[in-house]
Amino acid sequence: MCRRENIEYWLIFPSADQKDEYMTRALGRGNSQEFIERTSIRFDKHMERYARDTSAKRKIVLKRGEYLENALGDFLDSTAR
Repeated sequence: MCRRENIEYWLIFPSADQKDEYMTRALGRGNSQEFIERTSIRFDKHMERYARDTSAKRKIVLKRGEYLENALGDFLDSTAR
C-alpha cells in the first residue's frame, strides 16, 4: 500500500539469524502457541522479503538483543542534536 500510494516508509526488522530469539520473546510475552507457530513458519520468508525491499526510505536491521526501542532511541537521539 505504501508503494502504491507513494508513501515513504522505514523497515525495522531483526536479522534473519534471530528466529529463535523472537520466538522466545513471543512465548515470554504470552502469545498463543498458534501465533508462535505461524510466525515461526513465516519468519524466514518475511526477513528475506524485507532485506530485498528497495522502496523503503531507510532500513534498520536489529542486532541480537536489540528491540525497536533501541533503533528508535538511536534515531531520536540523532535528530535531537
